[in-house]
Amino acid sequence: MNPSKENRVVFIILLAAFVLRGPLLIVAFQHPGRAYLPDSQSYIAPALKLLATGYYPVDSAMRTPVYPMFVAAIYGIGGQNPIIIILVQMVISTLSVFITYKLGSRLISKPAAMIGAVLIAISVESITNSFFLLTESLFTFLLLASLLAWVKSRQDGKGRWLVIAAILMGLAILCRPIAFYYPLVVAGTILFDLRRRWIPRLRDILIYLVITALVLFPWLLRDYILFGSPTVSTITNYNLLFYNAAQLEANLTGVSETAVLPNLQSQANQMLERNGWADTEGNRASVEGRLAWQIILAHPVRYVYLHLKSDLNNFLPDVTDLTEILGLTVGGKGTLGVLNQYGLLAAVQNYFGGNVWLLGVFFPLIALIGLTYLADIVGVVSIVRERKWFALAILLFPMVYLMLIPGAPSEPRFRVPAMPYFCLLAGLGMEIIFIRAHKKFSKKIA
Repeated sequence: MNPSKENRVVFIILLAAFVLRGPLLIVAFQHPGRAYLPDSQSYIAPALKLLATGYYPVDSAMRTPVYPMFVAAIYGIGGQNPIIIILVQMVISTLSVFITYKLGSRLISKPAAMIGAVLIAISVESITNSFFLLTESLFTFLLLASLLAWVKSRQDGKGRWLVIAAILMGLAILCRPIAFYYPLVVAGTILFDLRRRWIPRLRDILIYLVITALVLFPWLLRDYILFGSPTVSTITNYNLLFYNAAQLEANLTGVSETAVLPNLQSQANQMLERNGWADTEGNRASVEGRLAWQIILAHPVRYVYLHLKSDLNNFLPDVTDLTEILGLTVGGKGTLGVLNQYGLLAAVQNYFGGNVWLLGVFFPLIALIGLTYLADIVGVVSIVRERKWFALAILLFPMVYLMLIPGAPSEPRFRVPAMPYFCLLAGLGMEIIFIRAHKKFSKKIA
C-alpha cells in the first residue's frame, strides 16, 4: 500500500472512531448525570478545590493528581461543564486509536495494525468509557503513548524517545496507580534484550527508571510530608483490604463480602489503637495494608485461586455500561458481589432482571469481543512461531499485567487500557486467518 493510500485509510478509521463516539455527546447534553459513576466525584472534588484556591488540595492521597489536574485544566478553560470533558476524552480516545495503529505498524504488519485500529475504534469498552468522568481514556492514552515512545527509542536508537517514554510512564502512574510496577516490566524487557550489549542495556534501564522516579518524586514527597508515607495512593491498601482480603474472608466464613466489611473495619481500628497511632489517612492506609497481608498470607493458595477467578470478570463483554448510558438499565445493584459469589448467570439475572432480552439486542457486541479473543490466540501463536519476542513482550505483557492485578474488584471496565494490545494481536490473527482462507479459496477455484 502506497503512503498516500495508507494515510487515507488511517484517516477514515480515525474519522469513524470519532463519529462512533459522537452519539455520547447527545446523551451527555440530555442526561449529564449519567457521566458520573460512584468514583467520579473523588476526582472532581480535588479538581474543583484546585480551581478555587490555585493549589492542589492537601487533604487526601487517595487519588493521584493527573486526572484531577486534567479536569481542572478543562474546567478552567471551558467552564465547569462535564460535556466538555467528555468531548476532550472522545478526542483522546480517538488519538489512542491512532497510536494503536502506529504501535502495531512498528511491531507487526501494517494490514494487521489497521485491523487492530479498526477493532479498537469500534470497541464498545473504548467508546463507552470516553463518556464517563473517570481515568480510563486518559490512562489508556498515556500508557500506550509511553510504550510507543519506548519502541521508537529501541528501533530508532534515539535516546530522547526513551526519556519521553519514561516521562509518559510517570504521568500514567500518577493518572492511575495500577501502573506503578510496570516500569520494572519495561526494565526487565530491556535487560533480556540479548541482541544488545550489557552496558547499553544497563544504561537505558538506569535512564528510564531514574526519569520515571523523578516524575513521581514530587508527589511521593508531598505524601510523605503530609501523611508520613511516600505512597502513590492510599487507595491501594484500601482496595487490598476491603476488596481482596474481604473476598477471602467471605469465602472462608461462607458469608457475603458485604457482611465481613464491618469486622475488617473494626480490626483496622483496633490495630490503630494498639499501635497508638492517630487516625490519619496515612496511618490508616498502613494498618489496612498490614491487616490485609495478615489475612492473605494465612491462606495464600486460596487467595491466589480467588484472585485469579475474579480476574476472569475483566474478560466479560461490557454491554452494561452502554445500556446504562442509554438509560436502558441502572447500576448499583451489587452485581459484582453476586458475580464473585454466585457466578455469571446469577449476576446477569441480578443486573438485567426482566430485561435479559437486552443481551440478545447487543449480541453482535458480545460476539465481537469473543472473536477478538479467538483471533488473539492465533496472533500470539504466530508471533511465537516467528520468534518475535520483542513484539510479543510489548503486546502481551500489558494485557497480562493489567488483567491480573485487580482481583476481587475486577470488571470489564478494567479491560479498557488493555484493549489496544488485545486488538493488535487480534488484528494479526485475523490477517493470518484471512490469508490462509484466501489461499484455500484460490486453490479451489484454480
